[in-house]
Amino acid sequence: MDATHDKNTPPIQLRPEPALMHVADAAKILGVSRATAYRLVASGELASVRMGVAKTIVRVPRAALMRYIECNTSGGNDDHAA
Repeated sequence: MDATHDKNTPPIQLRPEPALMHVADAAKILGVSRATAYRLVASGELASVRMGVAKTIVRVPRAALMRYIECNTSGGNDDHAA
């Protein structure tokens, strides 16, 4: 029997990445403070989604964060620059 696979062990299920993340998590990925990340969101430089009745829950779409990084990377496509 293969030592790396046991018939009684279920296969590992990989969870898909969530589409939205907390602003603090986006800040960690960017290597900036939470305050800086919130300023980027407030200025509209980093896209966000507001949820809840009072729209006080703020999340950053993963795709928007990747776009922000791509557009602000030196040597990247200048067509995305604001």
